[in-house]
Amino acid sequence: MTHAPVETRRWLWPLLTLGLVVAVLAAFSFNQSPTQGAASREDSASATPVTQTAPMTKYARPQAPVPEDPIGAADLADRQQQALIDRSRQDLVHLYRSEKTDPAWASAKERELLPLTQVAQIQQMNAVPKQLDIDCKTSSCRIQADFDGSGTANDWATVFTASLGSSMPTGTVQQTTNPDGSVTIEVYGAMH
Repeated sequence: MTHAPVETRRWLWPLLTLGLVVAVLAAFSFNQSPTQGAASREDSASATPVTQTAPMTKYARPQAPVPEDPIGAADLADRQQQALIDRSRQDLVHLYRSEKTDPAWASAKERELLPLTQVAQIQQMNAVPKQLDIDCKTSSCRIQADFDGSGTANDWATVFTASLGSSMPTGTVQQTTNPDGSVTIEVYGAMH
């Protein structure tokens, strides 16, 4: 058995390594599709991005169909909240309209509520109603106030209802814009 001289073996390893690298690169090039390889070689400088779509796997779920009803969950919650407010208002209006008047309680409650309709903050904001009517029964009251516009009406309603506290713990407010542009605020309140 003859062996190659030591000098021949030294250059053989780099040559074999180079051959292996060339074989791997050639195998990789043959596995690419002809159009991908050609496009990447010829148009590499001016290539436009290509969007690829991955195939759907067995775990992919289709998106839920868009319902034909355009009302979303948030709108539904708003409608439910408004329905609750409307029912509360109807209950308070019904209580007020069906109650008999206790003259002593009604008179005392009206005197208690009147100063709250014109507290200092309301006066500073120039939100004093141009017309005011307070009518109390046995455990409920209706306060109606008229304003020139919605800005002063909103200011008054906010401050007045915040001022009520324990004087009228349960209540509802409704704002109505009249044909002449004036605004009426109607507050129904009860002691329970």
